Amino acid sequence: MNEALQKNKILVLGRSEIDKLGFVNSVAGKTPDKASTGAETSAKIDWRIETRYFHADVEFWMDSTEQLTSDHQEFMQKWLD
Repeated sequence: MNEALQKNKILVLGRSEIDKLGFVNSVAGKTPDKASTGAETSAKIDWRIETRYFHADVEFWMDSTEQLTSDHQEFMQKWLD
């Protein structure tokens, strides 16, 4: 694997009801291939950025998060206060 590609990753996290794929598509203009999609909630999308001055290979890694339980929410709120 290309060493630069190992570093050039963008993690996109959100709940399953959030349109993470739409966000990535609006930024990169790409959607994942079926082969790069794991579960319905996660995907990897390769993106090549090319400008007049530089180029870079980037990977978007998308995954879903779960709603915290009320116990966890209470703990986090106390920690933040």
